[in-house]
Amino acid sequence: MIYAGRFALQIFIVSYFFETALAQENTPGATSSIYEVGDSITTYESNFENLLNNWTEKNITNADEYKFFGYSFVETITDSARFNYYRNYFSGVEPVYCSTRSMFEEDSKGYKVSRFFIRPGFIHSEIYDSRGLPEKARIILSEDFSKKAKSILTQDFNIDTMDLNYYFYEYNRVDTIIKLGPSFSSYGTEKHFSSYNAASPDSISKNYIEIFIKKERKTEELNTIDLRNLLLEQMLIERVNRQLLFNEQVSIGDKVYLIRFDYNGKSYSNYLVCSAESKKVTIDYFFKGIMIGKE
Repeated sequence: MIYAGRFALQIFIVSYFFETALAQENTPGATSSIYEVGDSITTYESNFENLLNNWTEKNITNADEYKFFGYSFVETITDSARFNYYRNYFSGVEPVYCSTRSMFEEDSKGYKVSRFFIRPGFIHSEIYDSRGLPEKARIILSEDFSKKAKSILTQDFNIDTMDLNYYFYEYNRVDTIIKLGPSFSSYGTEKHFSSYNAASPDSISKNYIEIFIKKERKTEELNTIDLRNLLLEQMLIERVNRQLLFNEQVSIGDKVYLIRFDYNGKSYSNYLVCSAESKKVTIDYFFKGIMIGKE
């Protein structure tokens, strides 16, 4: 979900009272990941050399707020135990996420100039630090709720041995009638299709389906207890879904790397996974989603 002119928010809890800004978006006219603009990806190092070469104020307006300490190889994912370790890591709260803001301004000659800002953050940081949140958010974040949320976000899963419940939903609609040519009969329909898959080790509630999947109801309709239960369910489902996505993107034999950087004096460690087959970055919640234009 992208909002130009403000830091974007990916909804993992409830957008109407959490402003944790943990999403990624494309810059205007962007074409490729910042890892893939430049030299062809023939080695693992090609990704990082491209990244460092592309990290300029031309592409990232606040690039000077960052200081890089290089990249390093961590390990090869050699077996199912290490695979599951990283599957839990990348679905938890430790990875660094990317928050972005795009702005358009006019220069002195009236030309439009785009500005693209990036800042780091952590998913569900409000669970650990609720300072500055609205009162209704702090009411939801009771001591008991926060304890249960932290358990969901930090416990180790092994979805290979879990009996998951799946929910599949798809929705088709004809949105608009479009003109295809100059004649009266040259009209067609523009169809929109959406689908949603959810998986959970628990049952998937009616509230979750109606509010988050079908969007037939609003969270405002729920009392505090039901809303807390729904948010905990959402955290669990989102975590399982990210683990299932990890299964699709990562294989045993893939390589784990680390990029260390400072942002405004604070240190961050960004772990990522590269495919052993293509050498390209497959899992990275900070840099991979930054899209820039080719020369």
